[in-house]
Amino acid sequence: MSRTTAIFKAITLNWLRSRSGLFFSFLFPVMFLLVFGSIFG
Repeated sequence: MSRTTAIFKAITLNWLRSRSGLFFSFLFPVMFLLVFGSIFG
């Protein structure tokens, strides 16, 4: 495995394990869509 692939795999696993990383990647954008959709929709 190349060095870049190993670093990418380690960063991805660390991101998947952290709850805050998952929150800000998936739930936060959905909340923004719902809030702004209800305000301007």
